[in-house]
Amino acid sequence: MPTQRNGCTAENTRIRSNLAIVALVVSLCWHGAASAGVIRTQMLTARSYDSHLAAVIDLAKQFLTLSILEDREHVGAILRDAGGRYWATHGRGGVSQDTVTFSIPKPSDSEIVAFWHTHGRAGFARSLFSPDDVKIVRSTNLPLYLLAPNGDIKILRKDLLTGPARSGADRRSALAIPKQARHGLVVARRNDTL
Repeated sequence: MPTQRNGCTAENTRIRSNLAIVALVVSLCWHGAASAGVIRTQMLTARSYDSHLAAVIDLAKQFLTLSILEDREHVGAILRDAGGRYWATHGRGGVSQDTVTFSIPKPSDSEIVAFWHTHGRAGFARSLFSPDDVKIVRSTNLPLYLLAPNGDIKILRKDLLTGPARSGADRRSALAIPKQARHGLVVARRNDTL
């Protein structure tokens, strides 16, 4: 249940990526103070976008190579303001850090419309959505973008979470993941333009 403080809403959600467990603390305040150990994502104010896909393509151009070189996860949100323009936030986890907790600044006239993240350099399953990526989509009903190491920009939406579960361990887990959810839907590549 979201809590109210000083006119801002705060809710806790968890994301897990294949690189790290990402605990997302969505601080829906413009200048809210972050707790100790919380990475404060910064609003990227240099430009706004026509769509959340345009924002994510630009984020891939800005941060995917750096994420791969550092083998570090980058995370954030896409927000839509009252005028219909889209803005992005950005933060990054520590090197070899298993848990990334971050806050998202949210002006009062905007709403979070999507989340995005990278998985660092290429490796086993780093181009796939994890069970905890699925949990964030299910719990927030918002799309989650993965900027994969190969340059694919994938989206996981709630409508992709239906269908037959994968076999083996995924089928036995408490969160059976349909095959299309693990792969998501490729919607663009890093070098695309909109």
